[in-house]
Amino acid sequence: MPTIEEQFSVVLHNSAHAYKQALDRRLTDLSVSQTGWMTIAFIARSDEPLSQIELAKRVGVEPPSMVPMIDRLVRHGLVSRQPSTVDKRVMFVLLTKSGAALYKKIQIEADRFRATLLSKVNKKDLNLIVKFLEQIYNAAESI
Repeated sequence: MPTIEEQFSVVLHNSAHAYKQALDRRLTDLSVSQTGWMTIAFIARSDEPLSQIELAKRVGVEPPSMVPMIDRLVRHGLVSRQPSTVDKRVMFVLLTKSGAALYKKIQIEADRFRATLLSKVNKKDLNLIVKFLEQIYNAAESI
């Protein structure tokens, strides 16, 4: 019989995977891959320009894996690269007008998806789960 800790690990992994896959299916019509729309969303939600390395960290991929994704988004006119004025080795990734417009569409669909998915979840429970997952995230980041 698995321990509660093992059950937690499996449920957390499976839930995160199922959530991402379901949202990806919802965004299929936007012609952007999961990593693509996640990249666009992280750029759009950031208060400051993100370097390619910081963007890779937030998306959860290795920096070398981020380069081809950014290249594709640049080719599609959704993002641009801008060298840092402080360190020319650092490249910031910025949304273009087309990228910002696509993000608005992503946001609308993601909001609809979350509303549908969470419609039957008690708000008090949802607040508790969010706080719990933040604690898990912070604990994992500090190990």
